[in-house]
Amino acid sequence: MLLSRSLVSMYEDSRCIYREYVQNAADQIDIACEQHLDPSNYYDIQIWIDEENRRIEIEDTATGVSKERVNLLRDVACSTKHRGKQKGFRGIGRLGGLGYCSNLIFITSFKGEDVQTIMRWDADRMNQLIDDEMDDSEAGAVIDQCVSYEYKHEDSEKHYFRVVMEHVTDDKLLQVDAISQYLSMVAPVDYPTAFSKFGHQIKQYMRDNNLSLDTYNLFVNGDQIYKGYTTRIVDAKNGDYDVTDIQFFSQKDSNEKFLYWGWYSVSELRGQIPAYNIPYGMRLRCKNIQIGDETTCRRFFNADGDRRFAQYFYGEVNVVNPDLQPDGRRDYFREGDLRRHFEKLLTTDFQILKVLCNEASDIRGTVKKFTTAVNGQETIQKKTHNGICQPSRKG
Repeated sequence: MLLSRSLVSMYEDSRCIYREYVQNAADQIDIACEQHLDPSNYYDIQIWIDEENRRIEIEDTATGVSKERVNLLRDVACSTKHRGKQKGFRGIGRLGGLGYCSNLIFITSFKGEDVQTIMRWDADRMNQLIDDEMDDSEAGAVIDQCVSYEYKHEDSEKHYFRVVMEHVTDDKLLQVDAISQYLSMVAPVDYPTAFSKFGHQIKQYMRDNNLSLDTYNLFVNGDQIYKGYTTRIVDAKNGDYDVTDIQFFSQKDSNEKFLYWGWYSVSELRGQIPAYNIPYGMRLRCKNIQIGDETTCRRFFNADGDRRFAQYFYGEVNVVNPDLQPDGRRDYFREGDLRRHFEKLLTTDFQILKVLCNEASDIRGTVKKFTTAVNGQETIQKKTHNGICQPSRKG
């Protein structure tokens, strides 16, 4: 079977490679925590974006990969991930960067080994072989021509895994601020201090219901990333306004275990939250990582005209049931009876959002009519006072 281009460029949005690498790092951090690999049990994920030199580095201080197992990184079909337990499950996401750089490099060290292993993927060469219609090489043969190894001495106490993308071809991947904002809504990170009032409510709700969200220490060019939620909505057209509260919702399965839970913002609902706000729209999440994008939750409204209501709020739907699994590109969930049941329940829950929007619209309409009537009465009174509008007299 030929090595298809779908392996080299799997995502409609190139930024998804950040999600994939952060997801992989998070899985290894979970293992490192279970093993208490570091005495402090502190692990982080560092992303360095060098726009000038078109270079990206993504490093975690988790388990790393041992020398004897590093060759598994080149096996497209191989994955040691446990479906439903870990955040990733295919293992192929590690190769996502091949579609957006000239060289993809994995650099790793495993605790107890005094060696650093460097695996280089020549993405340009791979693309050339794939594009060559006269070349009928099998996947393994193509990889053999494009992958090389190097070994260096390393401190045996070090443990890390680093992804390096050289000569990045997509400008979007090099925009530091935009990538930071993207990760603040996609990555499994904690709520920010500026959102602490509602963040405390969310965490109390989780404690009360024996729920949890995995969070990780993620940095972009040295700045820690938190969820992008704020308590102020910026609206150049209708005027800025505050989020005054949040409301929770949830559904359980037949075993009285949570299928999903979530929350949504409570505000004046002046219209769709403008897209220049970092938090806008209801977001679907699994293991605290976003599924799809800010428009995915529109599907949970029956009528096309109602789908805009998903953008009148911001909030999260956190899927808990491990049998509800993301699809290959993490755009949505895999087909099945459980997905259909989930959709039915969430569509019912989202009806309250429609009702709230309609009620807010009615209130605004009533206020507008009242204001118009009051202004009209004031205008008549002024004209009467100035002698412009005098009542008629009968002779």
